Amino acid sequence: MIFKRRVVLTQYFLVMISLSLLGCIFFWPLKSTDALRSYKPTRLAANQANVLCFTSIDKQNRPFVITSQTGQQISTQEILLHQIEITLHLANGEQIKMKGDQGLYNQTSKQMNLTGHVYLEHTNGIQLTTHTAIINFDEGTAHNNELVEGHNKQAKIKANGFKVLEQGQHIVFLGTPELTAHS
Repeated sequence: MIFKRRVVLTQYFLVMISLSLLGCIFFWPLKSTDALRSYKPTRLAANQANVLCFTSIDKQNRPFVITSQTGQQISTQEILLHQIEITLHLANGEQIKMKGDQGLYNQTSKQMNLTGHVYLEHTNGIQLTTHTAIINFDEGTAHNNELVEGHNKQAKIKANGFKVLEQGQHIVFLGTPELTAHS
């Protein structure tokens, strides 16, 4: 009698589990469909992308890399980029790294106009900060005509602009630079 009762309870229990599983199988797609209906992906504007990485070489076969958090093609020649990092590899093995909040890259002239918090760092230790910079990738130059502040291990400098010349080999400060040597 006890054995028969256990068999009946086990059968009842197995039938309930089977019905529950069938219910899950039947109702699960409905739940997933509701979740998909309520999901609204973030919309990107036309010709916009997230997390961009562009690698190329200049006229002297030196590589450069441009990365950006977002980018949008605003004309046939121009791409607007945000949170930009640029790495220029120099012939002598050194690098120049530049960062900017925003930049406009012209594909025809191969120029980038960086704006916002612009930061330049050379592997020789020079670090510059400013609000704008114009980079010409083919010529290997960068410049601006605005306040620039910088430093290395030996000194601090403040000037009314700068020019990076000869593919990063020379940096010229414009106006009447103020140089403060570290003691």
